[in-house]
Amino acid sequence: MMDKVVALVRGDGETAILMRDDTVKATCFTPTTLNRRSEKFWKDAQPMNIRNMPIYRRRPKEHAHP
Repeated sequence: MMDKVVALVRGDGETAILMRDDTVKATCFTPTTLNRRSEKFWKDAQPMNIRNMPIYRRRPKEHAHP
């Protein structure tokens, strides 16, 4: 989404997000918070190496049923 953002303008207790398609979205988050959340989202969205994945998130092995 950040590639569609033209500017973040803070004022009157809210942040206006000016989009490329000339729309404006309002949020109570500060530009710093939005940036931090965006970076965390993309970091978490990166493909994980299965060896680094917690054991409870691994897919169980398929077992053949007799």
